[in-house]
Amino acid sequence: MVEQGLVGEVREFYRADADYSRGIRRAIGVPEMDTYFRQEAAGALEGDEERRAGLLEAAVGEIKENTCRLVCSQLRKIHRLRCLPGWSIRRLDVTRVLSLKVGKATDQEAERTLWEADVVGPAACVVDMFIRSPGGMVADVSTDGKELSTGAKHAAVAGIVEAADRCGLQLLETGPTSRGFHPRKAAAAV
Repeated sequence: MVEQGLVGEVREFYRADADYSRGIRRAIGVPEMDTYFRQEAAGALEGDEERRAGLLEAAVGEIKENTCRLVCSQLRKIHRLRCLPGWSIRRLDVTRVLSLKVGKATDQEAERTLWEADVVGPAACVVDMFIRSPGGMVADVSTDGKELSTGAKHAAVAGIVEAADRCGLQLLETGPTSRGFHPRKAAAAV
């Protein structure tokens, strides 16, 4: 993390009067690096590489602990949802899309093709199965109580695909630019 630019990225969010209870400053890494940045700002780390390394190691240790806590908490929530009636959680592997983007590929058509194949298509199928499912949580009726026609159902799925496509392309176009971004780790988090 550190070798790939963690300190520089987090430094952008450091302020001596920061409130770590709101906004981006709640992100893992920001509050944990506070002591390091305070010492750095005060000039206490100049010429003392041992102290700098020690504070950085402590901050990274805290980041790792908090990341583990967050992962465990998120997994508990996911497992809880999986056990509730009506929930069918699916995982979409976006590794190829992210690898292409992180690899600085300039072929936008290839990005779009992979996005449609690996994300939009499978997501639309899941939504379609959900809509068609007799046990789905969304009623299979229109707002006036009449059943939706097959054409209306397909139009709804097509609308979702179009919206997902638009959102996805925006994500691809505004994807991470930092050197610290790893497609495998990001794909695991998605």
